[in-house]
Amino acid sequence: MIKASPQKIPSDGQHYANEQSIKQVILDILKEINEPDETVAFTLAVEVTAVLKERYPGTIPDVSAVQDVIEEMFIKFNYPKAAKAYILYRASGQVWGAS
Repeated sequence: MIKASPQKIPSDGQHYANEQSIKQVILDILKEINEPDETVAFTLAVEVTAVLKERYPGTIPDVSAVQDVIEEMFIKFNYPKAAKAYILYRASGQVWGAS
């Protein structure tokens, strides 16, 4: 089992915490619950990066902060099954996508 670490997520210069990577994590969770939707994943990723930019101006948030905001957006936008899947993934201590 690979444990999550408080590493920093690189910024791409325009969006904090790499919007594309966030979108992929969100899409993977949506696929996990059999509700894959690229548009939803993109929309949530944009929201996540906007919140991160507001909360962490001029800095790069750590992984846990990014995960917290992803979880918040699943709840805010009424994706309870996705939120639950993401919470369970986080509780497992695994890094998403690691084998």
